Amino acid sequence: MKPAPETADTFELLQTVSRGEERITVADSDIFAAARPFAPNIASPCKLAERQPIAWGVRKDNKDLKSTLDAFLVEHALTEFKGEPHVVDLPEIQKRKVLRVLTRNSSSTFFIYKGEPLGFEYELAQGFATSLGVRLEIIVPPSREALFQYLDEGRGDLIAAGLTKTAERESKYAFSAPYQFVNELLVVPADDTATRSLADLKGKKIAVRRSSSYYQTLVDFQRELGFEIDVLPEDLETEDVLVQVGEHQIAATLADSSIVQIELTYNGAIRSVGTVGDLKEVGWAVRQNQPELKAAADAYLKQLYRSTIYNMTVAKYFKDAKQQRFAARTARSDKAGKLSPYDALVKKHSRAYELDWRLVTSQMYQESRFDPRARRWVGAQGLMQVMPRTAQELKVRNVTDPNNGILAGVMLMARYSAWFNSPDVPAKDRIRFALASYNCGPGHVQDARAIAKDMGLNPNKWFGNVERAMLLLKRRDIAKKSRYGLCHCDEPVNYVSQIQSRYDTYAKLVPLQ
Repeated sequence: MKPAPETADTFELLQTVSRGEERITVADSDIFAAARPFAPNIASPCKLAERQPIAWGVRKDNKDLKSTLDAFLVEHALTEFKGEPHVVDLPEIQKRKVLRVLTRNSSSTFFIYKGEPLGFEYELAQGFATSLGVRLEIIVPPSREALFQYLDEGRGDLIAAGLTKTAERESKYAFSAPYQFVNELLVVPADDTATRSLADLKGKKIAVRRSSSYYQTLVDFQRELGFEIDVLPEDLETEDVLVQVGEHQIAATLADSSIVQIELTYNGAIRSVGTVGDLKEVGWAVRQNQPELKAAADAYLKQLYRSTIYNMTVAKYFKDAKQQRFAARTARSDKAGKLSPYDALVKKHSRAYELDWRLVTSQMYQESRFDPRARRWVGAQGLMQVMPRTAQELKVRNVTDPNNGILAGVMLMARYSAWFNSPDVPAKDRIRFALASYNCGPGHVQDARAIAKDMGLNPNKWFGNVERAMLLLKRRDIAKKSRYGLCHCDEPVNYVSQIQSRYDTYAKLVPLQ
């Protein structure tokens, strides 16, 4: 064996073998694959070792850094494919069992309050996904303008973001049946009593985003009335623009009547001058090559519009003052950086057991809706719904105490995660197997993995593989052949999906630290 210089990397050593300067070397499979185009004369005659884990290294005394790195890697594993391009129509969406909805984080579309996903567009989209029999995945691009870019690229299946139909937009995209009708209102600071219409703003600036329908409305009037259009950054939501109007940073803007209605419930610093232009239709946008998805959205929205559920949802978000205060900027999780009343405890215990606190919070919401007094008929208790016998085994007393309940739940998740810690199981699926185990026990998960293998599915992958096999355990003819028997496994399948979807949102809107 000839030692190579410490300054030489594996890629360089492979090239020396390819050139005939060295006879043989050893390399990781990923480096070997990457080097092949640059070292065409190399070959691998055998495998010296099974798959080995690769990790970062830190000092043993730097536990906080290690915990942060572990949580970061969990987030990367669970969200790395979110927004991956798939230019598909309804059949592919139903086959994949995921509807990816592009929206924005605002009081009238989608937001998180006390750990719960809320918003008018969110609830409509959730109902649509349920009607299709698929899981809803919310994707929030970095700006309003990027909504259309993401749709074009196939990083989402439809846009549900309170979009007004315009001639320009309809020339490029297909719009669903309308589910709202709005007026565009001219809004100025409350103490601006001189402005009564657009005509009073001659020579002054009206600020809007270039991608908004408001911009086109103003262009139609600009030559006649002589005002200027000030183009705003695309990452500003209309509600943020209205705040700037109230603070005199902006002299005037246009906004949909529905958004102004929400803002006026808690912002007395603005006033609506009046309507500009005609009544506008609001709809969802899809690509023009998605006729089946459009037809399904049309059917759903036509049936929903003016129904009792629709009227209740409209009242909840546009007429209920209490709900509108929930949607205010300071109360929302994305603004306050808080998910639950127990964030500090969750962060402490998650850090100690190298879990992402936002994942634990998503699970805690699923288990108890953040109620430490929650109790199930089977005996599970506390924020993380730990069974008394399990708590005793973990040597944690009184799990109805928030600190103890969270500690027990985190310890149990860490234990299950370790059980599936294998080079053959990707990190993201290790976490999903652990979640399923938390809900129904690791024995049923192992049974489902064995069934998946027999079915020709991947026993190391949850979505579309082990989750499919798990649903078969409710059949007695299959369950009696399994080690751990019958399982009403719709619950753990839904459990993992719902926690994953909520975590995706938490990770997008609330920082790790």
